[in-house]
Amino acid sequence: MRNLLKVCVVSLAGALVFSSYGLAQTSPQTNRGGIDNLYDKLANSGSGGPAPRRDLTGFWAGQVAAKLNQVAPMTPWGEEQFRLHKNNSQFPVAESNDPIKGCDPLGFPRNMLFMGYSIGRWEGDYTFVVDTVGSDDRSWLDNAGHPHSIDLRVQERYTRVDHNTMEVTITINDPKTYTKPFVITKSSYKWIPRQDFEEQLCVASEEAEYLKLIGDPAAHGTPGK
Repeated sequence: MRNLLKVCVVSLAGALVFSSYGLAQTSPQTNRGGIDNLYDKLANSGSGGPAPRRDLTGFWAGQVAAKLNQVAPMTPWGEEQFRLHKNNSQFPVAESNDPIKGCDPLGFPRNMLFMGYSIGRWEGDYTFVVDTVGSDDRSWLDNAGHPHSIDLRVQERYTRVDHNTMEVTITINDPKTYTKPFVITKSSYKWIPRQDFEEQLCVASEEAEYLKLIGDPAAHGTPGK
Protein backbone atom coordinates (compact mmCIF):
# COMPACT_ATOMS: atom_id res chain seq x y z
CA MET A 1 0.00 0.00 0.00
CA ARG A 2 1.15 3.48 -0.73
CA ASN A 3 2.89 5.19 2.11
CA LEU A 4 0.48 7.85 3.31
CA LEU A 5 2.36 8.55 6.52
CA LYS A 6 5.17 10.83 5.40
CA VAL A 7 5.41 12.84 8.57
CA CYS A 8 8.93 14.11 8.81
CA VAL A 9 8.07 17.76 9.42
CA VAL A 10 6.28 19.49 12.24
CA SER A 11 5.06 23.02 11.57
CA LEU A 12 4.72 25.32 14.54
CA ALA A 13 3.31 28.82 14.38
CA GLY A 14 2.98 31.33 17.22
CA ALA A 15 1.37 29.92 20.37
CA LEU A 16 -0.59 27.31 18.40
CA VAL A 17 1.19 23.97 18.24
CA PHE A 18 0.31 21.38 15.62
CA SER A 19 1.91 17.95 15.54
CA SER A 20 1.64 15.00 13.16
CA TYR A 21 3.08 11.59 13.92
CA GLY A 22 3.01 8.41 11.91
CA LEU A 23 3.44 6.05 14.82
CA ALA A 24 4.53 3.01 12.94
CA GLN A 25 5.78 0.25 15.21
CA THR A 26 5.38 -1.18 18.69
CA SER A 27 9.02 -0.91 19.76
CA PRO A 28 11.93 1.51 19.33
CA GLN A 29 13.87 1.18 16.12
CA THR A 30 16.27 3.17 14.00
CA ASN A 31 14.87 4.90 10.95
CA ARG A 32 16.80 4.60 7.74
CA GLY A 33 16.84 6.54 4.50
CA GLY A 34 17.47 9.97 3.07
CA ILE A 35 15.20 11.94 5.36
CA ASP A 36 17.32 11.07 8.38
CA ASN A 37 20.26 12.58 6.52
CA LEU A 38 18.27 15.83 6.31
CA TYR A 39 17.82 15.72 10.06
CA ASP A 40 21.57 15.24 10.52
CA LYS A 41 22.46 17.96 8.02
CA LEU A 42 20.28 20.43 9.89
CA ALA A 43 22.14 19.84 13.15
CA ASN A 44 24.31 22.91 12.55
CA SER A 45 21.90 24.96 10.43
CA GLY A 46 20.30 28.23 11.35
CA SER A 47 21.70 30.96 13.52
CA GLY A 48 22.38 28.64 16.46
CA GLY A 49 22.74 29.86 19.99
CA PRO A 50 20.29 29.68 22.89
CA ALA A 51 16.57 29.16 22.45
CA PRO A 52 14.43 32.30 22.27
CA ARG A 53 11.93 32.70 25.10
CA ARG A 54 8.43 31.34 24.44
CA ASP A 55 8.95 30.94 20.73
CA LEU A 56 8.35 27.72 18.75
CA THR A 57 7.79 29.36 15.38
CA GLY A 58 9.32 27.96 12.23
CA PHE A 59 9.49 24.63 10.44
CA TRP A 60 11.05 21.60 12.10
CA ALA A 61 12.40 18.41 10.53
CA GLY A 62 12.42 15.07 12.29
CA GLN A 63 12.74 11.46 11.31
CA VAL A 64 10.34 9.62 9.01
CA ALA A 65 8.44 8.12 11.93
CA ALA A 66 8.56 8.67 15.63
CA LYS A 67 10.50 6.10 17.62
CA LEU A 68 8.04 4.32 19.84
CA ASN A 69 8.36 2.86 23.28
CA GLN A 70 6.54 -0.30 24.28
CA VAL A 71 2.96 0.41 25.24
CA ALA A 72 1.90 -0.26 28.81
CA PRO A 73 0.15 -3.57 29.62
CA MET A 74 -3.43 -3.48 28.41
CA THR A 75 -6.55 -4.05 30.45
CA PRO A 76 -8.86 -6.91 29.39
CA TRP A 77 -10.98 -4.39 27.50
CA GLY A 78 -7.90 -3.01 25.75
CA GLU A 79 -6.73 -6.49 24.75
CA GLU A 80 -10.17 -7.27 23.32
CA GLN A 81 -10.14 -4.11 21.21
CA PHE A 82 -6.58 -4.75 20.04
CA ARG A 83 -7.53 -8.22 18.76
CA LEU A 84 -10.20 -6.63 16.58
CA HIS A 85 -7.70 -4.35 14.83
CA LYS A 86 -6.08 -5.71 11.66
CA ASN A 87 -3.10 -3.62 10.62
CA ASN A 88 -1.49 -3.34 7.20
CA SER A 89 1.73 -5.01 8.32
CA GLN A 90 0.20 -8.34 9.36
CA PHE A 91 -2.83 -8.50 7.05
CA PRO A 92 -3.42 -7.92 3.32
CA VAL A 93 -4.84 -4.50 2.53
CA ALA A 94 -8.18 -6.09 1.60
CA GLU A 95 -8.49 -7.62 5.09
CA SER A 96 -7.11 -4.68 7.05
CA ASN A 97 -9.43 -2.40 9.01
CA ASP A 98 -6.85 0.34 9.52
CA PRO A 99 -8.73 3.67 9.34
CA ILE A 100 -6.23 4.91 6.76
CA LYS A 101 -7.51 2.27 4.31
CA GLY A 102 -10.58 4.38 3.58
CA CYS A 103 -8.97 7.77 4.22
CA ASP A 104 -10.71 8.01 7.60
CA PRO A 105 -9.03 10.42 10.02
CA LEU A 106 -6.19 8.61 11.81
CA GLY A 107 -6.90 10.16 15.15
CA PHE A 108 -4.63 11.55 17.83
CA PRO A 109 -1.80 11.05 18.69
CA ARG A 110 -1.23 9.04 15.50
CA ASN A 111 -2.24 12.09 13.48
CA MET A 112 -3.56 15.56 14.19
CA LEU A 113 -7.09 14.93 12.90
CA PHE A 114 -9.88 13.75 15.21
CA MET A 115 -7.60 14.95 17.96
CA GLY A 116 -10.21 16.04 20.48
CA TYR A 117 -10.05 19.18 22.59
CA SER A 118 -6.70 20.67 23.48
CA ILE A 119 -5.50 23.29 25.94
CA GLY A 120 -1.95 24.63 25.78
CA ARG A 121 0.16 26.48 28.30
CA TRP A 122 3.74 27.57 28.79
CA GLU A 123 5.71 25.85 31.53
CA GLY A 124 8.61 28.19 32.03
CA ASP A 125 10.07 29.94 29.00
CA TYR A 126 11.06 26.99 26.83
CA THR A 127 8.44 24.24 27.21
CA PHE A 128 4.93 24.37 25.76
CA VAL A 129 2.52 21.77 27.18
CA VAL A 130 -0.64 20.62 25.39
CA ASP A 131 -3.28 18.52 27.20
CA THR A 132 -5.87 16.77 25.02
CA VAL A 133 -9.12 14.96 25.85
CA GLY A 134 -12.13 13.80 23.84
CA SER A 135 -10.27 11.95 21.07
CA ASP A 136 -12.44 9.84 18.80
CA ASP A 137 -12.20 6.23 20.03
CA ARG A 138 -12.50 4.79 16.51
CA SER A 139 -8.92 5.86 15.87
CA TRP A 140 -5.73 3.95 16.74
CA LEU A 141 -2.66 5.02 18.70
CA ASP A 142 -0.29 3.63 16.08
CA ASN A 143 -0.06 1.61 12.87
CA ALA A 144 0.07 -1.62 14.88
CA GLY A 145 -3.52 -1.00 15.95
CA HIS A 146 -3.16 -0.27 19.66
CA PRO A 147 -6.55 1.03 20.80
CA HIS A 148 -7.74 3.75 23.12
CA SER A 149 -11.03 4.65 24.72
CA ILE A 150 -12.95 7.89 24.86
CA ASP A 151 -11.29 8.43 28.25
CA LEU A 152 -7.88 8.91 26.62
CA ARG A 153 -5.82 11.81 27.91
CA VAL A 154 -2.75 12.84 25.97
CA GLN A 155 -0.04 15.25 27.02
CA GLU A 156 2.44 16.72 24.54
CA ARG A 157 5.51 18.53 25.77
CA TYR A 158 7.41 20.70 23.27
CA THR A 159 10.77 21.79 24.69
CA ARG A 160 13.03 24.11 22.73
CA VAL A 161 16.44 22.95 23.91
CA ASP A 162 18.31 25.57 21.93
CA HIS A 163 17.70 27.66 18.82
CA ASN A 164 17.96 24.70 16.43
CA THR A 165 16.66 21.78 18.54
CA MET A 166 13.23 20.89 19.84
CA GLU A 167 12.23 17.77 21.78
CA VAL A 168 8.66 16.44 21.74
CA THR A 169 7.38 13.95 24.33
CA ILE A 170 3.91 12.34 24.16
CA THR A 171 2.39 10.67 27.21
CA ILE A 172 -0.68 8.41 27.07
CA ASN A 173 -3.07 8.10 30.02
CA ASP A 174 -6.08 5.85 29.39
CA PRO A 175 -7.05 3.78 32.47
CA LYS A 176 -9.81 1.95 30.60
CA THR A 177 -7.34 0.57 28.06
CA TYR A 178 -3.92 0.53 29.77
CA THR A 179 -2.93 -0.35 33.30
CA LYS A 180 -0.75 2.73 33.74
CA PRO A 181 0.24 5.95 31.95
CA PHE A 182 3.24 5.68 29.61
CA VAL A 183 5.42 7.78 27.31
CA ILE A 184 4.68 6.48 23.83
CA THR A 185 7.37 8.49 22.08
CA LYS A 186 10.07 11.11 22.54
CA SER A 187 11.36 12.71 19.35
CA SER A 188 13.91 15.34 18.43
CA TYR A 189 13.45 17.93 15.67
CA LYS A 190 15.78 20.37 13.94
CA TRP A 191 14.88 23.88 12.84
CA ILE A 192 14.65 24.38 9.05
CA PRO A 193 15.65 27.87 7.86
CA ARG A 194 13.91 27.32 4.50
CA GLN A 195 11.57 24.59 3.35
CA ASP A 196 9.13 24.07 0.48
CA PHE A 197 6.17 21.85 1.24
CA GLU A 198 4.02 19.86 -1.13
CA GLU A 199 0.37 19.24 -0.39
CA GLN A 200 -0.39 15.62 0.48
CA LEU A 201 -3.99 14.52 0.80
CA CYS A 202 -5.66 11.15 1.29
CA VAL A 203 -8.42 11.20 -1.36
CA ALA A 204 -11.17 8.68 -0.64
CA SER A 205 -12.08 8.13 -4.30
CA GLU A 206 -8.45 7.43 -5.24
CA GLU A 207 -8.05 5.04 -2.31
CA ALA A 208 -11.22 3.17 -3.32
CA GLU A 209 -9.94 2.85 -6.89
CA TYR A 210 -6.59 1.57 -5.62
CA LEU A 211 -8.29 -1.09 -3.50
CA LYS A 212 -10.52 -2.12 -6.40
CA LEU A 213 -7.72 -2.45 -8.95
CA ILE A 214 -4.78 -3.54 -6.79
CA GLY A 215 -5.38 -4.11 -3.08
CA ASP A 216 -8.39 -6.44 -3.10
CA PRO A 217 -7.34 -8.50 -6.17
CA ALA A 218 -3.85 -8.98 -4.71
CA ALA A 219 -5.28 -10.33 -1.48
CA HIS A 220 -7.52 -12.82 -3.27
CA GLY A 221 -5.21 -13.69 -6.15
CA THR A 222 -7.55 -12.37 -8.83
CA PRO A 223 -6.86 -9.68 -11.47
CA GLY A 224 -8.50 -6.33 -11.09
CA LYS A 225 -11.20 -5.22 -13.51
